[in-house]
Amino acid sequence: MMHTLKDVLAVETPPSTDSYCAVPYGRLIESVREHVEKIGPVTHESWELAREGKQLFGTMRVDSGHKDHGLAIGIRSSHDKSLSVGIATGASVFVCSNLCFSGDAVTLMRAHRSQFWDSWEGLVVNALAQAGAKYDDMAEQFERMKLIDVDQDQGYGLIGIAAGIKTITPTQTNAALRAWRNPPQEAFEPRNAWSLYNALTEGAKKAPVGTSLDVHTGIHAFTVERLLRAA
Repeated sequence: MMHTLKDVLAVETPPSTDSYCAVPYGRLIESVREHVEKIGPVTHESWELAREGKQLFGTMRVDSGHKDHGLAIGIRSSHDKSLSVGIATGASVFVCSNLCFSGDAVTLMRAHRSQFWDSWEGLVVNALAQAGAKYDDMAEQFERMKLIDVDQDQGYGLIGIAAGIKTITPTQTNAALRAWRNPPQEAFEPRNAWSLYNALTEGAKKAPVGTSLDVHTGIHAFTVERLLRAA
């Protein structure tokens, strides 16, 4: 379920302890936004809360100048110690808002004591300094995917393999199968690896907030391994 930034800012921050530094969602978001806006203006934001506000996952999107997708910055955190604080850079597909994150573009740091903010600022700067190159790599992969034919039955088989090796859950698998069988966007009607990738990331929208980054990076790794490297 999507939430507004107002919803996120209304979540009460728990008290810190000697061994745990509670990180206010609002301060975390602003610390990232400050650096993101040095790349370009934020054109779109989306936020999700789970466990009565105890978990947060959100994205900021920056116009990359590409007609199909833009640079996406993902942020995750929690107030119940269930998730490390993290930032990821990747892409958001314009026609469907599907998210694409590769594992090597994810930076995570567990919240801890008073040193958190000093370390966090450095991680954000480092992650965003590499964002352009990582995005360019993904954009090149997307173009290659469009050139790889995947017929209907091959798509079903690959979605089944992704489910079998637990890249996606049964619920996510059903959503991916529906998106492959009847693409919700005209852009993904061609039977190719790009359409399959987006069917899988359509399924990833069913992922719980706490696993969203892991699911998206798993799908990207699966698609690269099974389709790009095998081509």
